[in-house]
Amino acid sequence: MFFEFNERRPRIGQGTYVSETAQVVGDVVIGDNCYIGHGAILRGDYGSITVGSGTAVEEGCVVHAPPDKYCHIGRSVTIGHGAIIHAARVGDLAVIGMGAILSIYSEVGDGAIVAEGAVVKMRQIIEKGVVAGGNPAHVIRDVAEKDMEYWKMGKQLYVDLAAQYLEKGMHPVTVRSTEDTQTIDDIIIERLPEGQQFDGAKRWVDEKGEFVQVSYREDVGHVAFFELRKGQARGNHYHRKKHEIFYIFRGTIEAVFASGSPDRKKIMTLEKGMKVHVPAGISHRFYGIEDSLVVEYSPQYYEKTDTVKVDMGG
Repeated sequence: MFFEFNERRPRIGQGTYVSETAQVVGDVVIGDNCYIGHGAILRGDYGSITVGSGTAVEEGCVVHAPPDKYCHIGRSVTIGHGAIIHAARVGDLAVIGMGAILSIYSEVGDGAIVAEGAVVKMRQIIEKGVVAGGNPAHVIRDVAEKDMEYWKMGKQLYVDLAAQYLEKGMHPVTVRSTEDTQTIDDIIIERLPEGQQFDGAKRWVDEKGEFVQVSYREDVGHVAFFELRKGQARGNHYHRKKHEIFYIFRGTIEAVFASGSPDRKKIMTLEKGMKVHVPAGISHRFYGIEDSLVVEYSPQYYEKTDTVKVDMGG
C-alpha cells in the first residue's frame, strides 16, 4: 500500500512489486525490478528513502530516515526478513542478514555482508567487501568468491519473484482450520423410513399415491429438482460454503465424491428413497444409471460465485 504524507508521495520503477500488505509512506523512491515484501514498512515521512534497482526488501523489514536526511539503499541489495534499516547508506550488492539492525547514520559498503542479527552502531562504517557480524558488528573476514556466487543467485531469485507476483497476483482465500475441513468420510447417506408413524423425514405410499417428507425441521435457503436421464452426468463441481442434501425421488444414479487429493474418491450407487448429505468443499458428480429425478436442497442460499468447477471425469 502506498501513502502520501505531508505532500510527500512514493514513486516506483518498472517491474517492481510492492506487496499489498507492505506500507510505503511519503518520499520513497524505488527503482526497477525491486521486490518489497509482505509487511515491510518504508517510512519517508520526515526523511527520504531511495532504493536502487534490483533490490529486495524482504518481509517484515523497517526502513526509515532521520528528519531531512536520506537513507540510500543501492542497487541489487538484499535486505533479509525482519531487518531494521536506519542507515545513511547501504552500498550496491550488499547483503543485510535477517534481523540485523543498521542504526542511525551508519554505512555499509558495496558488496559487504552483514550477518543475521548483527548490530551496526550509530555512525559506524562497515567497509566494502567484508563480512561483519556480532553486537556491535565487527569484521570477520573478507567476502569470498563463493559468497558472491551464492548471492548472485539469491538476488536474481527475488527479481524473478517480483515478476511472478506482478503476473499472477496475490488473492485472498477462505481457509478453514484442519478441524473444520470436511472430507468424503463426512458424507452421510440415509434411506428414508417408510411409514406415516415415524417422526422426521419419511415417505409412504397409500391409495392416494406416494408422499415424501424430504426435510424435517431444517432451515432451507435453496431447493431444486433436477432430472438425470440414463447415460447423462451432472455436477463436476464443489461449493466453497454451501452444504447440499440430495434425495433420490425416482430412479438410480451413480455418485462420485472427492476431497483433497484427486485420487481420494468415493463411488456409490444411490437408489430411490436414499438421501445423501454432501458437506461444502466436497466435489461431486452424478451419472444416470436409469432415468432419475432428484430433489436438491441446502440451508444456504445459492450463489453462483460459490461454485468451483472441477474435472472428475465422465
